[in-house]
Amino acid sequence: MKYLFYIILFLGAQLSFAQPSSLIKELKEQALNKEVNRVKRIAAYNQLTTIYYNRDVKRAKRYCDEAYQLALKDSLSIGMGNVLNDQGLLSFGLGQYELAIRKVTEAIQLAEYLNRPILKATAYARLSLIYSTKGYAYKAIEYSIKSINIAKQISNKKSLALGYYHIGKSYAHLKDTTKAVLYYNKASAYLRKGKDKSLTALIYTEQGLIYMQRDAWTQANDLMNAGLKLSEKTSNTRGIAYGNYALGLLSNYEQFNDQAIIYFTKAEKFYTELNDVIGIAQVLQGMAKVELDRGQYKAAEGHLLKAMPIARNARAMVLTKDIYKTLSDVYQGSGDYQKAMDFYQKYQVVKDAIFNQDKNREIAEIQIKHKTRELERENAELEEKNELIVKLNEESSRNQELKDQQNRYIIFALMSGLLLIIIIGLLVFRQDKLKTQIRETELEQRALRSQMNPHFMFNSLNSIQSLIATDNNAEASIYLAKFSRLMRRILQNSRQAYIPLRQEIEFLENYIELEQRRFKEAFEYELDEVAIEDAHFVMIPPLVIQPFIENAIIHGLLRKSEKGTLLIQFEDYNNNMIKCTIKDDGIGRDAAAAFKTDENQESLGKKITEQRLRYLTIKEKMTGPFIQVVDLKDGDGNAIGTQVELLLPIKFKA
Repeated sequence: MKYLFYIILFLGAQLSFAQPSSLIKELKEQALNKEVNRVKRIAAYNQLTTIYYNRDVKRAKRYCDEAYQLALKDSLSIGMGNVLNDQGLLSFGLGQYELAIRKVTEAIQLAEYLNRPILKATAYARLSLIYSTKGYAYKAIEYSIKSINIAKQISNKKSLALGYYHIGKSYAHLKDTTKAVLYYNKASAYLRKGKDKSLTALIYTEQGLIYMQRDAWTQANDLMNAGLKLSEKTSNTRGIAYGNYALGLLSNYEQFNDQAIIYFTKAEKFYTELNDVIGIAQVLQGMAKVELDRGQYKAAEGHLLKAMPIARNARAMVLTKDIYKTLSDVYQGSGDYQKAMDFYQKYQVVKDAIFNQDKNREIAEIQIKHKTRELERENAELEEKNELIVKLNEESSRNQELKDQQNRYIIFALMSGLLLIIIIGLLVFRQDKLKTQIRETELEQRALRSQMNPHFMFNSLNSIQSLIATDNNAEASIYLAKFSRLMRRILQNSRQAYIPLRQEIEFLENYIELEQRRFKEAFEYELDEVAIEDAHFVMIPPLVIQPFIENAIIHGLLRKSEKGTLLIQFEDYNNNMIKCTIKDDGIGRDAAAAFKTDENQESLGKKITEQRLRYLTIKEKMTGPFIQVVDLKDGDGNAIGTQVELLLPIKFKA
């Protein structure tokens, strides 16, 4: 777990994941065309190396070797620097750590000679990953700080995000989860509007592993699945492998051992495709722990004996330590106490070596703490300098304005002072009035949110009563269990002004599944959140969308003779809002009106929603309309459904 993530990471620092076949074909043609400029051919081979490292390490190495042969004609070039850096990454992927360090160090020396800061920053970050994998957490942090300092000078946000991520991961190795989360959040801040989905997926997974350590299994599962889905969406084989591996760890942690084996088997398949021996060894270690929990000591021993030579040959001390400890547990469980003692002693030797391997560990820790504080202080100083520059500019403009107006000041001073007093008085009066109005609005919103609970509860209890009345006790039991979980979520959400979009989506999915059970799969649905990149960080008002979905189901879809379809789609509207579209292919509003006994009756949920959105326009100072209903018709004017568009104010999770 402590090093698989790194193998995924650096590709996101150079290219986006989903590489179309047309681009690969174009790069191959450029690389093989001897009439093309040599520098461009080397660049093409470098890109192919990066792309195929995520798919097949051996093929990536062939492309890197071709680039190296071309770069030999000018060994003191940026092309050779990039080749050396790639050779370091490839050596790392093949478990050759010492060779990787040597190659990356040569790349740094060449970057210094050529004055190439981007190459130097990338190489320092790469050294950070290698040393962290070997167990040198403090040394890894030191190189990450060097990478960050260079990235600041060249204003490279992607490199900054990468550097902060590395520091977070190193603190995770040191079991300091508080600092790990702090630096993960710093990395996320630089990625919020970026396109680097590789690092975003990794942060989700790593945060999930931290929640797992804290026994917060639901949050861990949500974050890990979010990371895996993002990797699948971008066709990132390494990200998919690591996501399955993390979910395997979580399943084993929760004692869902059959599910853990399924995840580990998937991870092993992907790592095998990538020729990633370290990844395979780590998965074998995970499988062994599952078999140990099951009491299958022979199977556990087989997995570990396959993984052990891989870890030792790579000098992966952390993995070797874990394998020795698990082997000791296996032999103790099977009754072979001599072997158990032998491997426990080996475990202690490697553990002590890891602890002592940073020279003057305590000094290194103090130095790193000083450097991280210095890094944070530099950030604060930079912000203060920017504020000072703004103030100086404002002061200069103000002095010039005063100089231009000094001849007119006496005439207008009294008038200006009087006008200022009037304006201040009006502003104070208006501010007091607005504060009072906002306080009243907040109280009303709390009341309105609390009204959602009985409204939804009565409808759901009617469904359960209907199932019991028809002697469908099994279905009623399942429905009641889902309903109970949903009610807990409603009670939690109703106390919050804003909740994460991901949390609201899970609530809606649970609600729709209940309605599907209630109406015997009379409709199907699709919930599309692809356009929202930060569903875990974007916050929206809770319990706003459900009444409109209820209207679509009850008054639109259930009136159809055939199976209906419901689509819920989320997309960015602007920096302050998200647009939610609810579309059904039901009978339409005009036809639905014929089934209503009271033409003036409106859904309670809809009334509450309209009031809440109107209040939010006061507090958030936004303009409507926030709700738009569109009657969908075909070319002949026949109703083919209804579409509701909601504009929801958003906040970002701190």
